[in-house]
Amino acid sequence: MRYNAFMETLKELFFESPLYVYITLALVELAVAAVWFERRSPKVARWMVVPVLLAGAVFAVERMVVTDREQIVSITEQIARDMEAGDVDAAMTHVDDDFIADFVPLGNVIGKDAAKRAAAAVGKLTLAQHKPSKITLSDYKVDFKGNSAVMTVRSVMWFTTGEAKDFTTSLRWTLHWVKKGDEWLINEAEYKQGL
Repeated sequence: MRYNAFMETLKELFFESPLYVYITLALVELAVAAVWFERRSPKVARWMVVPVLLAGAVFAVERMVVTDREQIVSITEQIARDMEAGDVDAAMTHVDDDFIADFVPLGNVIGKDAAKRAAAAVGKLTLAQHKPSKITLSDYKVDFKGNSAVMTVRSVMWFTTGEAKDFTTSLRWTLHWVKKGDEWLINEAEYKQGL
């Protein structure tokens, strides 16, 4: 358990938000520069290159590696774009066949794939009545346990009705993800309004 938490911390530190690594390397660079300024040694001058090279390596690795957390956030953002465009079918490609949702009537008892189809129908009906003009996502939190993850995310949707009744709604989503092969899929969703 502690090992997994430690590895998650390292992944986040080096691959997702390496700001602290850059700050540490900058401080090391300043210390080496101070020593060089004091001694004017060519050997110390060569050491000044090391933090710069390490920062470049961290930057390259951070850009090349896509972590599971980044995949899940990216998929969630793609789903929001699909819903904004009114393309429920595209959004549903990221939903598992064994999907369960609290907003689908009898979603946990109607059987495999039926809840997914029902959720798609609910999404299409909702978009037919109120098309969102803009969807923003914030406050991402993703916790992993093996090949599953739980994400909480806040969405704010702006709806344009064509009349003077434009409105916004804010939802706090809890999305349960499962990894199948190399693909992350949502297999359960629930939301609370107004948070």
